[in-house]
Amino acid sequence: MNVAFLNERLIHSFDAEFFHQRKPYPWHLFQGFLTPDGFEELQKNFPPFELFEKQEGVERLYGQRPHDRLYLMYERPRSKKKVVSAPGKITDDRLPEPWARFIRELNTSAEYHQFVQRLLGVPGFWIRFAWHMGTTGSEVSPHFDSDTKYGTHIFYFN
Repeated sequence: MNVAFLNERLIHSFDAEFFHQRKPYPWHLFQGFLTPDGFEELQKNFPPFELFEKQEGVERLYGQRPHDRLYLMYERPRSKKKVVSAPGKITDDRLPEPWARFIRELNTSAEYHQFVQRLLGVPGFWIRFAWHMGTTGSEVSPHFDSDTKYGTHIFYFN
């Protein structure tokens, strides 16, 4: 099944001015950003839990509380040389096929890139892909990542 993941109608109709007026910082809880078929395909093919790295009590910059979680980062190919998978990292050869297509769509969709540029007011951007799974009793405390991070687009699969 080769479905589209992004709801382009929602992307085109989203009111960026409304987004920019949110205080104390711009944010929005999207309903239906992914197509129903795309969401279902991603959920059914979620990366296997054994690929995730358990992170507990890891010191963070700026003295922030740790995020206790299961973590998986997509390691994008940087050259023709094969990247070796490691705990907490997933490469193209181990990525479930629907997730590979989703990442390709996010990386190549002109509509999505224009949408992000319009919302964040940036001429361009680089996307980092990662999966975070909270564990029972864990939290993601308010935090500051870096001066170079413009935003985060979170897709929930509760």
